Amino acid sequence: MKRTLKTIGVIAIMGTMLTGAYLIGTTKAGVMDGTNEEFKNNYVDMRNVVEFKTD
Repeated sequence: MKRTLKTIGVIAIMGTMLTGAYLIGTTKAGVMDGTNEEFKNNYVDMRNVVEFKTD
């Protein structure tokens, strides 16, 4: 009985952690393309800092 409860608890905790990680990953993930207003106001464009050129 004790082992069964422990197994159920471990599975429940792992499920909760996986669900939380998924939700954090999907809500925080976003592509900053450099044309977004939030990007221009809050982030330094490293392409300008290192003089990155695409030929």
